[in-house]
Amino acid sequence: MSKVHFIGIGGTGISAIALLLLEKGWQVSGTDKSASRYFDAVTAKGAYTLIGHSPELALKADLIVRSSAVRDDDPEVLAAREKGIPVLKRNEFLPNLTAGYQTLAVAGSHGKTTCTAMLVTMLLGVDMDPTFILGAQIRPLGTNAHAGSSDLFVIEADEYDHMFLGLSPTISLLTNVEYDHPDFFTTPDAYNQAFAAFIRRTQPGGTVIACTEDEGIRKLLAQEDFEDIKLLTYGYSPECTYRVENPHWNGDGYDFSLIHTPSQQNLGDFRLKIPGRHNLLNAAGTLAVLHQSGINPAGARESLANFKGTERRFDQVCHSGDTVVIND
Repeated sequence: MSKVHFIGIGGTGISAIALLLLEKGWQVSGTDKSASRYFDAVTAKGAYTLIGHSPELALKADLIVRSSAVRDDDPEVLAAREKGIPVLKRNEFLPNLTAGYQTLAVAGSHGKTTCTAMLVTMLLGVDMDPTFILGAQIRPLGTNAHAGSSDLFVIEADEYDHMFLGLSPTISLLTNVEYDHPDFFTTPDAYNQAFAAFIRRTQPGGTVIACTEDEGIRKLLAQEDFEDIKLLTYGYSPECTYRVENPHWNGDGYDFSLIHTPSQQNLGDFRLKIPGRHNLLNAAGTLAVLHQSGINPAGARESLANFKGTERRFDQVCHSGDTVVIND
């Protein structure tokens, strides 16, 4: 199967999958209701794209992947189903996409884009070449997807529409759990149960690394039974498996150490130039993922210090005199 058509190809999540398949040599087509920078990016990489509905184009594909925003009565969906062409959502397509890889998944209500980008940046810094997809372009890579040469697949695991339930991660990073997307999750309990189901998707022998500074995660871990899952924690508390120690703002960024509490080993002294103590936690979590992957976190010191974040995440777009404009 080598011809895939995407409905909603200009979306952040769908465009990342499309870019990855293009890099792998697949034939990709797609439609969207309007142009966007992501629509233009996949078009520039070789996808055949159209604005508006095109059942005729969809029928040329072997498989169709649709955005979460695309309804069952979409003309392309109806035409494909009438002809027997499979129409999948992201969570149904992800098992095909991640097959054969060790999946490193980053989930959470907030911070997952930054953590995914941070993890990719550090893996590149230790000469790994991960495959990755996420919902924003990584600065300075200028892309939200790449087909790498290693067996690692780093993915931003989005809870919306149960996207992350299409994954079976080797290692999962869980940043926080705070009720969101009420248009899909009608109650806070439904939202929490989705995260519980995601944790249980961990591969046998795999690991979940969770930030217990977050109240939502603490409640989830207390209320649910994850007895058969290797569960590690990170944060500022002495009880955490991975502990941020001696954080200090030096005027240009944060200096901090990361301690592996069970062994009392200092995994390294690090610097982070993006602001916010929440980003210290993000850095601790991604460094913990490296450690659990068998990679020396100290080897990523330079790449973490040079990490510049992603677009639309505390993204400074203008600084004139005393005025600073931030896109977040």
